Amino acid sequence: MTMKPKPQAPTSVQDWLVYVLCAGVVAWLASYVDSSLTANYATARFWDTWISSGSPLAHWAPLVAFALFTGVLLGLVIGWVFPQHVAMKVAAIAAVLQLIVAVLSAAIVTGIVLAVGLLAGALPTRTR
Repeated sequence: MTMKPKPQAPTSVQDWLVYVLCAGVVAWLASYVDSSLTANYATARFWDTWISSGSPLAHWAPLVAFALFTGVLLGLVIGWVFPQHVAMKVAAIAAVLQLIVAVLSAAIVTGIVLAVGLLAGALPTRTR
């Protein structure tokens, strides 16, 4: 015997405004946490143990690592807070907002990795 999924109520304008507000907060938080991590730990001696100090990889590895870590972590939080059918909507809106902010602030690679991390983190959401 299979269970029928619950029919979803039509999404109202108020629901979408809440999704956009939550996504805006997540996008801001992603930028803030990533820039804090990058400012404090991108030049730490930890990176010198496996990347030579003067190489371009020494510049890009911390940026990509911190952006991916931040994005996946916040995506998991989105997936934990919202039900499955809402989590990907909020993560997608946050990813688009993050990309817009990244283009405006000339941090395109970080914005792309943050957006991918947000979407990847929200994928394994739990069903309610």
